[in-house]
This record gives sequence, structure tokens and C-alpha cells, in this order.
Amino acid sequence: MAKRRTTVNIELNEKSKSISWENAIELFISSMKIKGLSYNTRRWYKENLIAIVKVLKVLGLELDPVLITESMVKEIVLKMVNSGLSSTTV
Repeated sequence: MAKRRTTVNIELNEKSKSISWENAIELFISSMKIKGLSYNTRRWYKENLIAIVKVLKVLGLELDPVLITESMVKEIVLKMVNSGLSSTTV
């Protein structure tokens, strides 16, 4: 039996088509809860997403989650590795 992919509907502000990081993270964590993932797994993801937002601020990159690009994610990963985190942790 194939696994079903579930999606979370995100209500975006019609004018800016954006969502705050706080709302995006909470929606993601809620979808994980619905899927039955453990509290510790959800907490781990939430802590890591918050860390990513902090790195975005340090790098001065766009903070709107809708506008995050692949190159920004690569820059975040590089910053985290350069700050001493192991590649496994990142």
C-alpha cells in the first residue's frame, strides 16, 4: 500500500502572499503531530527551524519563508557548519 502525502493548507495574506516564520513553523509542527510523530521529534524540528531563522537574521537574508531560495538554504548550511556544528547535526 502506497503512503499518502499530506499537505497543510496555509492561509496567506492575499496582499503579500506571505506567512510569518512563527505561523509556518507551528503549521509544520501541527502537521507532524497529525502524522503521529513523537513529541521529541516535533521538538527537534522546531528547535532546528528556529535556529535557521536565527541564521537568516545574522546573514541579513530575507525573512519571509515564502521567499526562501535554495541558494539561501545553502548559505545557511555553510554558516552553521562554519560556526562549528558538525555536518551530521546540520
